Amino acid sequence: MQPVHFVPEIAPLNKVMLEFFEESQHLFVVVDEYGSVTGVISLEDILEEIIGREIVDESDSTQNMRAFARAAGKERSLSSSGSTNGQEVKKLNKEEGRR
Repeated sequence: MQPVHFVPEIAPLNKVMLEFFEESQHLFVVVDEYGSVTGVISLEDILEEIIGREIVDESDSTQNMRAFARAAGKERSLSSSGSTNGQEVKKLNKEEGRR
């Protein structure tokens, strides 16, 4: 078992990439300025940002993860104006089959 490595969410990608090589790891836990966990980052995430496209490997079941994530997000999203009150949002959620 490897120790967990933490990186701040404001760390520049080039520094995080160097840390990946120095630590010989491929996954870090990302923390905010208070030390709360905000997510994880992988070496693959950084490489995808650099080259500007998704890296698909043998473990990926979906060829275009960005398109998949966008579609999944649209299915879970609900659009309304900023002036919509809470009762209207509840009604819209019920109409969409949400709680």
